[in-house]
Amino acid sequence: MPLGAVQSIAVWPDWEDPLDILPHRKPQDFLKEETIYTPGDLARSLYLVVDGMVKVSRISHSGRETVLDFCGRDTFFGESCLLVQSCRGEMAVAQDDSSIMEWSASDLYEITQRLPALGPSLLGMMARKLRDAEDRVESLATDQIPQRLVKVVLRLADSFGEPLNGSKIRLRPVTHELLARHVGTSREIITLDFCGRDTFFGESCLLVQSCRGEMAVAQDDSSIMEWSASDLYEITQRLPALGPSLLGMMARKLRDAEDRVESLATDQIPQRLVKVVLRLADSFGEPLNGSKIRLRPVTHELLARHVGTSREIITQHMSQLRRNGLLTYDRSGMEFDPHHLRQVLLNN
Repeated sequence: MPLGAVQSIAVWPDWEDPLDILPHRKPQDFLKEETIYTPGDLARSLYLVVDGMVKVSRISHSGRETVLDFCGRDTFFGESCLLVQSCRGEMAVAQDDSSIMEWSASDLYEITQRLPALGPSLLGMMARKLRDAEDRVESLATDQIPQRLVKVVLRLADSFGEPLNGSKIRLRPVTHELLARHVGTSREIITLDFCGRDTFFGESCLLVQSCRGEMAVAQDDSSIMEWSASDLYEITQRLPALGPSLLGMMARKLRDAEDRVESLATDQIPQRLVKVVLRLADSFGEPLNGSKIRLRPVTHELLARHVGTSREIITQHMSQLRRNGLLTYDRSGMEFDPHHLRQVLLNN
């Protein structure tokens, strides 16, 4: 392209607000501290905060809570209903007396078939939530606690702040305990994901007039298929079934990002490392004899960027796993039994 030429970039067209498309339901009232759903419940519905405030959080095996989000007025939550036959991995609790609107997953599917514009509209909402979750992954992995705290307070101010005289705002009461659960008191370039065969990436194209906040680099010789944002918009209007299908993909990516938020906030580095290795095994592992698998070579530097620590610390913990007989590795790759590694997580 000649120097100074302007490249035409296809961006996701302006979409309607989902609330302008979704048929309104009669809101349900929840008292302060009342539970809306808990981990293990079937994920049947998508919810909207009409009034009040809802805390969405995860509880670790050790009983430690990680706050994933505070949802205020006109904010959706409960997106795991978009996963097929899914159970909740998180819980939602009203932080104030709250009014909540609900749509079942089957309702959403039927409405997207009847009103195809709903698919792109919900995809935009999911893309924003995914970017927020990835921002938290980056912050938990790279920021010190003071910076993480400031980012949380500013994010709460965007959602719940009330303007005062001048440039100040007032924020409703939030306990230090809740802030601690959101900040995670447990850092370099942080790897958000390794994408293998049949895996989508580049979802930030679903945000209107969005610039990339991330970079994508081929780790092997790779063959990539591409659709422009305007192509996707046009196809969802012509083939409404694509909307729910893409929403399911986005819901899986959001759940993966929330898993990493929880791990970065609550796990020590050895547990985070084991979870990363197991996740890579799910995507790239090759079965060997018995129950072992072989994983392609992954440098300790790349593992460190995914875990959120230094290469030296990863080398130390990988050596410990090898001494304990849980895995072997060399320049040609890594071999291990996933069942034995999962036992490490259960025993900690």
